[in-house]
Amino acid sequence: MAYRSPKTVPELRSLMMEPPIDIFDAANALGLAVFKSPMENNISGKLVQNHLIDASAGVAGGTSGWSIIVNSAHPYVRQRFTIAHEIGHFIMHRGEEDMVDGEVVDDQFYRSNMSDEREVEANKFAANLLMPLDVVMRSYMTGKSINEMASLFEVSREAMEIRLGKLPGS
Repeated sequence: MAYRSPKTVPELRSLMMEPPIDIFDAANALGLAVFKSPMENNISGKLVQNHLIDASAGVAGGTSGWSIIVNSAHPYVRQRFTIAHEIGHFIMHRGEEDMVDGEVVDDQFYRSNMSDEREVEANKFAANLLMPLDVVMRSYMTGKSINEMASLFEVSREAMEIRLGKLPGS
């Protein structure tokens, strides 16, 4: 499947009006459960079919049949980007041939067993979900600093710098 903007997903559109987007509400609106769990430091998170979740942990997966597991040891802003990235995989890539055994595991550089093109699409989706250009532009026009904007949108300074580089005229 080709890239799909978060704004084309009805369940997400209303959540993207004001920063910061509640990424847990976004996941829940799509029927995705989100769990935080310690993982190897080089793993940021994964999108998994519910039957792959350890039932002995006493947790139920999402109503969609899929869940996101995010590395609890990573900083909060990284967890948010990881969740948004995995939502991108869920929207655009679930069920594709290169999903290995019903899961996508993304390392700290958001690489997985999927093609580089799909990882770029998931990163773009995450950026557009967490930092919609129109909302970023409104905030930018008020004269906020990069640090203030990163704090407002609950993203890393680096993510906001990249996003601001995509504004018209930058």
